[in-house]
Amino acid sequence: MKTLWLTLLITLGSGIGYSWPMLSWLDTPALSNDPVFNRVLMRRVIYPARAIRSATYGRIYAGFDIDASGHLQNVSILGPQNTGAGFEYEISEALKRMPPLNPRYRGRYALPVSFVLTNWGESSEPRTPTGLLSARYLTDRVLLDEVIFRGGLRPIGGYIPPSQEIKYY
Repeated sequence: MKTLWLTLLITLGSGIGYSWPMLSWLDTPALSNDPVFNRVLMRRVIYPARAIRSATYGRIYAGFDIDASGHLQNVSILGPQNTGAGFEYEISEALKRMPPLNPRYRGRYALPVSFVLTNWGESSEPRTPTGLLSARYLTDRVLLDEVIFRGGLRPIGGYIPPSQEIKYY
């Protein structure tokens, strides 16, 4: 048993300064793994009906701060804004109504949120957003793991618009 521990310590110790791909989960911000944060987002955000009717999908980046008492402050949409699909409203309202989190998460964050659409009038394959926010909006923030919400549109004897992704300007 002592040999096993010694081998393990030598193996791990020899990699100082080396990026361990198998330990990449250590790089994930702890807030991305917080069950309260994830559960509240999943329960409070819906794919906006306006976006489904217009067959719109996209990725929105929300910014916020967590203060020393765990409260979310300064909730904003980093981009894109004014999409007309209702994505910004869904995300900002859910974050503004977030209960206090663990104060250890104090800091500035950027949350990428994807609204993925399956337009059955076109294909059974979901439309995944490709737009990315410029890095200049993320420089002083911790980038969290992306949260994904799914919506679908089925033909029921009427016109179905072609899918469209929101644009970044």
